[in-house]
Amino acid sequence: MSKGAAQKRIAWVTIGSVAIVAALIFIRPTLPSETASDPAVNAQPLERHTLIYGGDLFTSRRLNFSLFDPSKKEREQLFSNTAPLLRSADLAMLNLEGMITTGGYYNRLKACTYMFRAHPKLIDVLLDAGIDLLTIGNNHNGDYGPEALIEQTDHLVQAGIGYTGAGVDRRDAARPVYRRVGDVVIAILGMEMTGSERYRATKNRAGVHFVRRALRKDEWDEENVEYLKRAVVKARKYAHVVIFSPHWDAWERIPSVTPPMRELARQLIEDAGFDGILAHGRHHAQGIELFNGKPVIYDAGNSLIDFYGVGKDAEGMLWQIEFSRAGVHRLEGIPIKMRRNRTKLAEEDSAGKILRRVQTFSRAYGTEVRLEEGRAIVDLDPGDIREPRRSKSPPTRSPRSSVRRAPNDLVHDEPPQGITRLDVAFENGIHLIGYELLSPTLTYRKDSSQTVVLYWRTDQQLQDQYIVHVEARQVIEGKGQRKLVRNAHHIPGDWILPTPLWPVGKIIQDKINLRLPISTEPEGAIAIYVGLRKVQPNRLLTTKGTLIAPLEHDGITLVRDKLIPLRQTEYDKEAPTARDCYTRWRENRQIKLADPQPWGAPPLYWKEK
Repeated sequence: MSKGAAQKRIAWVTIGSVAIVAALIFIRPTLPSETASDPAVNAQPLERHTLIYGGDLFTSRRLNFSLFDPSKKEREQLFSNTAPLLRSADLAMLNLEGMITTGGYYNRLKACTYMFRAHPKLIDVLLDAGIDLLTIGNNHNGDYGPEALIEQTDHLVQAGIGYTGAGVDRRDAARPVYRRVGDVVIAILGMEMTGSERYRATKNRAGVHFVRRALRKDEWDEENVEYLKRAVVKARKYAHVVIFSPHWDAWERIPSVTPPMRELARQLIEDAGFDGILAHGRHHAQGIELFNGKPVIYDAGNSLIDFYGVGKDAEGMLWQIEFSRAGVHRLEGIPIKMRRNRTKLAEEDSAGKILRRVQTFSRAYGTEVRLEEGRAIVDLDPGDIREPRRSKSPPTRSPRSSVRRAPNDLVHDEPPQGITRLDVAFENGIHLIGYELLSPTLTYRKDSSQTVVLYWRTDQQLQDQYIVHVEARQVIEGKGQRKLVRNAHHIPGDWILPTPLWPVGKIIQDKINLRLPISTEPEGAIAIYVGLRKVQPNRLLTTKGTLIAPLEHDGITLVRDKLIPLRQTEYDKEAPTARDCYTRWRENRQIKLADPQPWGAPPLYWKEK
């Protein structure tokens, strides 16, 4: 419609309205003033609600130190003084970077050797912090295999925590999570858009919601846009507001928000029809861009880390989203600071630095962000209300009567055949009885790593906490180098079987993958050394523990009187990848994880109420 035609239409509507009002006055001259039909009198402001969204929560490695710590205070300090803020919102949502499970197996070992798994004790922490929703579509939500993902979804549904971005099959993974808040139904759709095709959900296998990698160098994939356009149409059957929460990145580019990413965001708003985008994946807080008055937050940064964070990795944002039936009205960004297993509201100096960075990024996209009282603020006009096409309540996931536990390979009755046998005795009846190094030679590639498998046994019930110490050193011309290549200490049983839980007399299998130097021409070989550290009571997180000497070591020449040397591994240009070696090891070991749990999962049917 032309601008002139629109003006004529407005004029006729005005004349008609005046005529109707006059007729009403003539017919009912005693109409009470309090029921006057003046729209200005009857107009009611839309009821607003709040969603707090944060970035990546690392469900990995040292997070389990806090989860297994006997002190409840330690678990409460994970979210520290951000928890009251999260609990105050109508909805609170984070991205779960990794898995919550006691089972599964290494399913990655390629390109990135970090595998993320947290014990289900994390569920109680999330509930205490007020977390209602999780996006689980990302490049680590598959690190321990499909069975582990099935277990995770069961934990979440039983706890009443909504999830999106992955699921027990393709249908479940592609579903948005719906929530009714007051008079509004909001739908949030998660999706993995990086390079994790191997984690993709299929008709009969659990996995992430993945179509194609969204960003490749200087291009974006329009197939995702067309696919998501159809997803928005389906979500609007039930929802007033539809939000997209992708896990994306442009790692090979600086700045990380590239022109192709911005064009993809524009199309997702203008063509696909989302009311906003709340993204994550780069681990650094980014700026805001508006398309048709609808917000794109390119990244909130991290929300909880398990490492000693420095710089931007340790600085993030919690974004409070005000929404109504019409859409998003207001963004308020609250800066947060992180260190290992601690997230808190940023103090004044740090907060100002984070806010100014977000303001600068946003200004580059044409968005002015106000800084007021330690917050970043953007006011929006969402436009008209779009009522859902159906009045029925949105579909919900069927309840779980029990958790389908993923099998694991941590406890054995007998030592597996083919391991290198040892007989090293420590205090309190602990024995290291053998080991395996899964890569016979080391690759030159950037994903070079060595998977160390240790086999332990205890002759008595353990009360003390012990952690496993593993280190790698370079060997050049037969001489070990002083400089460490890699140093790691961890909870036994791949981080989820602390020593007080060890069954007496059983064989405990423990794996750790050591990432090795990235070099085109590495020298010499790599030597691996293993030890045991004893941790003081209630100090599982705050100390590395004391490296203890073996009581007996069957003629082994110890290093520094405390470390057991394992065999050395040479570099080879033709060496298979760590993943290939690990896959072959699993096949040779005939570790059948599928017996207790089918490879796929029984479909969880959705029901409309």
